[in-house]
Amino acid sequence: PNERNFDLVTAFEVIEHSPTPVATAQEMISFLKPTTGNIMIGTLVNDVIRDEGINYWYLAPRNGHVCMHSNRSIEVLFDMFGMRVTHMSNSQHIVTWR
Repeated sequence: PNERNFDLVTAFEVIEHSPTPVATAQEMISFLKPTTGNIMIGTLVNDVIRDEGINYWYLAPRNGHVCMHSNRSIEVLFDMFGMRVTHMSNSQHIVTWR
């Protein structure tokens, strides 16, 4: 097997800092074992934002977060690679192969 193929890739505080989330997801996937590897993502989804809107503390510019995600946007992002997302909480997401 390829030395770069892992059972688990973790990405905490990664995708919200990427201006190219599709390329970032693709790179994460490139480190996985085909059909069996998993990704654990740690990012707070904007499903929790209520009245704060763009004044929410989690948004840029001061913290480097250039992309905000919802549960659905993470699902769509990884679906294009044949993967599914299980949301463990508002900030923990497991990505597995279909």
